[in-house]
Amino acid sequence: MQPIQTQLETTLQEEATLTQRIRLCRDFIDILLDYVAHNADQIHILTAEDILTSVHTIAQDLDTELLHVRLEKSILVNKLGEATSLTLSP
Repeated sequence: MQPIQTQLETTLQEEATLTQRIRLCRDFIDILLDYVAHNADQIHILTAEDILTSVHTIAQDLDTELLHVRLEKSILVNKLGEATSLTLSP
């Protein structure tokens, strides 16, 4: 089993990656909405809606995964605090 500090570092990296991926999805949603605003009369709206819904679903799934990673991070921080207090105790 990995030391708690290593697990925490890995979890922090996962959190950063997920946050970046969620931001990208939101950026794409904004871009797609802007595209629709400028081209609604020339595109198939139901297809645009399907695309937007798909990207939104991906973002929601990533957000749920991020929630679990943050929970894991909180648990690791707690364990790290306990381990630190044990090593500091006389």
